[in-house]
Amino acid sequence: MNIFIMRHGQAEIFANSDEERALADIGKVQVTDQGKWLLINAIKFDKVLVSPYQRTLDTFTVINSVYQGILSNKMEVDKNLTPLGDSTQVVDYLNVLKDEGLHNILIISHIPLVGELVTNLTQNSGYQSFEPATLVGINWNGKTGSLFTKHCCP
Repeated sequence: MNIFIMRHGQAEIFANSDEERALADIGKVQVTDQGKWLLINAIKFDKVLVSPYQRTLDTFTVINSVYQGILSNKMEVDKNLTPLGDSTQVVDYLNVLKDEGLHNILIISHIPLVGELVTNLTQNSGYQSFEPATLVGINWNGKTGSLFTKHCCP
């Protein structure tokens, strides 16, 4: 299974709550660039898991737009993908999806969870933090995984 883990694009600084922070204009540009990179590399997603926070939902909307709307019925909001979500539960769910035969999963989430997921999936505790809109790809067999790509916005 290939798991692509992406941090949302740059978000606005102010909102009524952290959950309501939307993507800033620069974040939309970053995410558009990442969506184009994914599309150019012919990545076809079986499922897209997204945090319920506004900036991650916005990130999904932009990527889905780049994909001309074909990801709409593949998107699932997962409350475990919030900044302080439980990476163990996310990995357990990825095992379920692997057993169902899914091959390419995109996860859109936040720091520190994105780093924790990389650590849990690759057993590499030295992984550095994600800048906004950073995307990594991990080939995962259900027990161990290896990082095969990292793509950052210019």
